[in-house]
Amino acid sequence: MERKIDPTLQYEQSEITNSSYSHSKIVPLSGQQTITVTPDSGVDTTWELPVQSYNLSRSYIYAKVSIPANAKAHFYHTGCLPFSSVQIFTRTGNYMLNLQENAHKYSRVCLTADSTAEQLEHGSSENPFYVAGEDKALVGGKGSAGSVGAKYREQAYLKTAAPGALEFTLQIPLSALKNTICDIDRSILMGEIVVMKIKWARGKDISFLATAETDPDSGVADQAENITYSEVGLYLAIERSAAVVEALQAQISSESGFSILCPFPTVYTNSIQASTRQNISLRLNKSNASALKSIKHTVFGQTTNNLFFDRDNAGGSKVEKYYSNINNQRLQEQTIDVKNNDDDWWYLKKRYQNTSVYNNAIHKLNWMHEDNFVDYADRFRDGEVDRSAYGGLDLNSELRVDIYYETANTAFDHFTIVDGIKVLNVNNRGIVLV
Repeated sequence: MERKIDPTLQYEQSEITNSSYSHSKIVPLSGQQTITVTPDSGVDTTWELPVQSYNLSRSYIYAKVSIPANAKAHFYHTGCLPFSSVQIFTRTGNYMLNLQENAHKYSRVCLTADSTAEQLEHGSSENPFYVAGEDKALVGGKGSAGSVGAKYREQAYLKTAAPGALEFTLQIPLSALKNTICDIDRSILMGEIVVMKIKWARGKDISFLATAETDPDSGVADQAENITYSEVGLYLAIERSAAVVEALQAQISSESGFSILCPFPTVYTNSIQASTRQNISLRLNKSNASALKSIKHTVFGQTTNNLFFDRDNAGGSKVEKYYSNINNQRLQEQTIDVKNNDDDWWYLKKRYQNTSVYNNAIHKLNWMHEDNFVDYADRFRDGEVDRSAYGGLDLNSELRVDIYYETANTAFDHFTIVDGIKVLNVNNRGIVLV
């Protein structure tokens, strides 16, 4: 029988080692801190991360944004990252993050679905994810009425100002790259230089013009001005605790090294022409990850400017009914009826608990479906994810994934996010990701 002693009689001392961070500005490898993107082309920026212990999730990218005056009002998409691609890799080509395209759409889906209510409330207008005004959230397709009333809190989807120049500051936390290595709140030491490369999205994908700042749907036009990002820098959160750094150095100098579970997403886009039945089929295997945690499906209109991020499915305007399969086995016993019964909201309601998706209206505006293979066992009560939890479907054997849609007779871009897990090991032989 274990004997327990009253805590008031326990006098043992223990030592606590805490991480502490200071932000070190890393300038782009080119030395160029002013980036100009045109309406039709983006620009690459590359950083080399030093051989120091750092925490990616507490790091951020800073830039001042300037769009010259125009007779119309500028609108700049928020609730997403202004990057079309994000990659983190070693100089030998070992990728820890490889969003080669549509990183802005990836972040638009995951920031809404995987941010906690607390993260939304604590966001500021310098961040990509923050609360809109109390009266309404302007968004393409909803006109001057916006998305909501004062009954509940919703994210801001657009940043705007009266006709003229638009200038503001961006401070983009890398943790906004949800379900990636940048979302792991841990100090890591790679033992070698790691490269981070982003591509700033072309101007007409991340911004547009409209007649007045009060209505994003009136007199809409593609962005005609260049966008300038100045004072660009990566502010890397460097570990300052000598005890933590020494412990990490000892581990990576050993044969076994240290290992962490590394979220590793893969994105697929399938453009399908107008039809009332639009189906997606994927083959997943070890090239995707070691284990499959979830699959998110969503549908974007094949549009630009104010509707570039449009996935509003109110009233089943895009997806009317659907179901999904794994290896020809249905994952839903009955076909989910979005148009008539709101089956999708009831199916996903538990999944959205403690996230920024407070209700069915926000879900419909940011519509997606998710098949989850860990039954949310990796989520804490506040909605945060336990990054030490390993689970999901083994990808040693190939899986076939299908989703069958009944849709409006319109051309759509079907966007699928495969959330996988790899094991990142750093030892005396280098970096291994399996």
